This record gives sequence, C-alpha cells and structure tokens, in this order.
Amino acid sequence: MLSLAEEHEIIDEDARKIMEGALLVTDMQVRDIMIPGRR
Repeated sequence: MLSLAEEHEIIDEDARKIMEGALLVTDMQVRDIMIPGRR
C-alpha cells in the first residue's frame, strides 16, 4: 500500500521508508529491543 502511495506521488520515498520502519517496530516485542539493565 505504501509503495502504491509512492507510485502515485502521494508520499515520497523518504516518507515511505519512515512508515515502513515504524510498522516493523510495532511488530517487535519489547524484549527484542530492550537490553536488561544492571542491578
């Protein structure tokens, strides 16, 4: 869908990449991103 929006010049390439990155992050679990802290 984002590629179609880019093809129809609704968004540019940079906006598409940002949105795709945001969607990838939302699919991750917190444990995939966070590092355990020292106690």
